[in-house]
Amino acid sequence: MSAAFDLLRPGIFHESAPIDSVPLMDILMDFMSNRTFVVKIDKSTSKVTSLNVGCVQGSVLGPKLFGIYCRGLPDALPSDAKLITYADDSYVINSGITSEEVRQKTEASLESHITFLRSIGMVVNTSKTELLYSSRTNGQLKVKTETIEIASRDSLKALGIYITPNLSWDKQVDFAINRSNHIIKRIKFLTKFLNTDELLKLLTSQYFSIIYYGAPIWAGSVSAKSWTRVNSAHYRALRAALRDFKGRKKRVDLDKESMRATPAEWGRYIICSTTIKLYNTSDTNIGQLLRKTAYVNDRMPYRARFIDGSKLKIGRQSLPYRIGPLFANISFDWTNVYSDDTIRRLLKTEFFKYYTPPPDPAPVTT
Repeated sequence: MSAAFDLLRPGIFHESAPIDSVPLMDILMDFMSNRTFVVKIDKSTSKVTSLNVGCVQGSVLGPKLFGIYCRGLPDALPSDAKLITYADDSYVINSGITSEEVRQKTEASLESHITFLRSIGMVVNTSKTELLYSSRTNGQLKVKTETIEIASRDSLKALGIYITPNLSWDKQVDFAINRSNHIIKRIKFLTKFLNTDELLKLLTSQYFSIIYYGAPIWAGSVSAKSWTRVNSAHYRALRAALRDFKGRKKRVDLDKESMRATPAEWGRYIICSTTIKLYNTSDTNIGQLLRKTAYVNDRMPYRARFIDGSKLKIGRQSLPYRIGPLFANISFDWTNVYSDDTIRRLLKTEFFKYYTPPPDPAPVTT
């Protein structure tokens, strides 16, 4: 969609929102109505102009109100189409036995999708509408409706993650490394002004957050070649922060001096951390899948493991198959751990070579 939040119609929201509380609806309508704006260039200021559409972007209410506004979208799509939404981004998944079946389903859901969006005042951005087609033949799919004609691409960017038809994450790794390369130059410049501890904190917040963005999704199945590139980028950044510009220190020494996890350690940690949280607290499809495919030994609960029941070759890409080996050596019962701090501490103790657990708090005396 184009300018999605800016086109939300308060009148349509008032008619369709499932809100019975009159005072609450009055507050929301007041939030969305009678807004004004001005344009200022240098010392010149335009007259105050009223806005009769739109919802404030960047607000806490914005995404929730937009979700309510578009709540009729699932009913507008064909019943066998799977819808995934995040604010104004929406993804529709269609599947079929043959490419022709997939094409017909995709065209039907695409036309229904566009018709609904236009009925609530949205503007469809055809240039941003993308199609990803996955099949054993790795062919291309073209779909055409009355309003749009698109062909499948070799990748699709969803919430900052590049997804390819064969679930290869090489393009995601390329994107992350290229995006973060310029940060190393800035860190080298800042070595004149910051101490080592400050540089490492900057590295964690500004560099590793980019390199490892979305790691729970791709870190467990990235190719060996791309994993080598991640390692190189990781240690290149550590050398900059530790002022080892000539590359004389061994990687193991960089790990010890920086007290930072290696890429492999971080990959195992973040996947297990996310999995444990989903297993214990999530009612999403993934949480249900994890609980369904986990085998828990009552006598040794910490040996709980995931079992892949698929008999197809594609099973090797299944979630249980990919994460199962990571849990084989965990020595604590993770099946009933709900505290983020506890999960973080226990997993770091398991996976991080140079991690020292914080001491237990001193007993409180009265």
